[in-house]
Amino acid sequence: MCKQSFNVQHALREAARGGWDWLLHIDIDELLLPKPGPPNASAVGATDPWLSCSIPRVLDEVPANKSVAHFHNHESVPESMGVQHRFTEVTLFKTALETRKKNITHAYPPPLVNLYANGKSAARLSAKPRWLGPHDFSGHHYNMSGSFVLHYAYCRLDDITQKPQRSCPQHLEDARKGNKSEVKKCFILPYDIEVFTVAAKGSPKEIEEFFRLKVMKHKTLYQGGPARPGVVDSLIASGAMCRVTLPGRILELFEQRLHLWAGARWSGFLT
Repeated sequence: MCKQSFNVQHALREAARGGWDWLLHIDIDELLLPKPGPPNASAVGATDPWLSCSIPRVLDEVPANKSVAHFHNHESVPESMGVQHRFTEVTLFKTALETRKKNITHAYPPPLVNLYANGKSAARLSAKPRWLGPHDFSGHHYNMSGSFVLHYAYCRLDDITQKPQRSCPQHLEDARKGNKSEVKKCFILPYDIEVFTVAAKGSPKEIEEFFRLKVMKHKTLYQGGPARPGVVDSLIASGAMCRVTLPGRILELFEQRLHLWAGARWSGFLT
């Protein structure tokens, strides 16, 4: 948290000095999905999905008297233990609580969020904001309806198995001995502590079982076997979950165009 605070404070100063309008604070396992524009925003919007998804356009909608744009977050639910590329392969999400339909009777219990549910924020730099932690800045807030932070947390099995090496290796022995009071010095969220502990002391089989039950929500969605017919569809229909495919489509299309561009450049060099 200290490193994070130092980096954000530095980014606030540098962004203001560079003349930037906004600063958004999200993590390496997150994407910001801006609300798509009107279908006729571009004649080629159907083939270039990113043309209708513009972060500047969405931020331009924030009223001038509001200095903090607040985005609700959705949390990913991987449907396979073999995920390699989270942003293109994972499409199922638990929705932000504030966006769920009210007074709905769920046929199945909605899966709970593992980490955080209070969203992330972008700050208008002209208002000289103060950082208030990973989720917020000081100022007058505006809720960004239709735009979301997508949190792809622990989507791959090695996100868990490599946790002790990436985060606080000095507390590895504490976790193995069950000394939670020492492990808590490194982590804030209980779920991160749980992941660190199971990775530190669990066998490969136990780690896989944790991934199935806690990350894939196997008990809720699968009851320990194949996917129960209609469960996911029912939860999506009730608003407790959603299917988001646009980031994967955009990234795959971008990669294709990058390869075409690189091939053209290399071909030109050879000739």
